[in-house]
Amino acid sequence: MYENFGQFIDNKWHKSKDSYDVINPSTEEILGSASKASEQEVEQAIQSAARGFISWKNTQAWDS
Repeated sequence: MYENFGQFIDNKWHKSKDSYDVINPSTEEILGSASKASEQEVEQAIQSAARGFISWKNTQAWDS
């Protein structure tokens, strides 16, 4: 179900090296797996978000 996804960082998809099971809480059935971000990927995402905030914080809604 989720095998083709990874992390979307800096406008690019990064394939994940690790994943975890997605479980239906009512039946405990495994629905699929989702990508798990590494510490490095989390740090890259935080830095990317900080850069994006700098460019977007002064953008008016009608300019976006």
